[in-house]
Amino acid sequence: MKKVTYLIIVFIMCGAMSAYPQSRENQTNKFSIGFIGGLNFADMHFPNHQGPDDQEIKALLGFGAGAVLDIHLSEHIFARIEPMYLQKGGKIEEGTDPVNQPEGQIKSSSIEIPILIQYTFGNNIKPYLIAGPTVGYNLKSDIEFDLTGLKFKGDLKEVTETFDLGLTFGGGIQVPVGFGKIFLEGRYIFGLMNQRKSGTTTVSSNGFQFELDADKEEDKYTNRGFQLLLGITLPI
Repeated sequence: MKKVTYLIIVFIMCGAMSAYPQSRENQTNKFSIGFIGGLNFADMHFPNHQGPDDQEIKALLGFGAGAVLDIHLSEHIFARIEPMYLQKGGKIEEGTDPVNQPEGQIKSSSIEIPILIQYTFGNNIKPYLIAGPTVGYNLKSDIEFDLTGLKFKGDLKEVTETFDLGLTFGGGIQVPVGFGKIFLEGRYIFGLMNQRKSGTTTVSSNGFQFELDADKEEDKYTNRGFQLLLGITLPI
């Protein structure tokens, strides 16, 4: 009799454990929280510097990481808020005049807050589309470049706008797991605001220094970037 009782208990426990992930997935949760992180292939667009003799800006690899809040609006629609730390900038290629157009890079870091709408498809493994505005707050901006064998560095924060605004759009796929959902996502950020302010930046190298002038209109630029992100959310 004891053996039969033990078998029944074990059977019930196994059935409950196997049903747990399914029940967690099927229940409706208004909110989910989690984490997100990945790579940002950062780029910058200078509309007034696009001639054949100008320097080119190439993608600069950075990273981002932050938190996720999903708000369940309907069966397939979610609102997503993602405060995150993000590295931005661009790699500067040498121009036709190496003295005035040296090779270098601009690096920035900011707090970004994407406010997105997500539309999902399917019932279990779910592909989705995502889009919405992104607000940014600049933390720091630096420039460094090689000139006549010397590496010069300077602080660009005084000639960089504090706030940024852009549009984000992309897509991904999310997979249910026993404790929540994991997702893989690709997205593109298209900056809308000119990030240049007029002013002067001092750059230096081994005791040598000189000033770089920046003009808000002549040197205007917007941030861009493609992000590849991995995240996890848990229902609450």
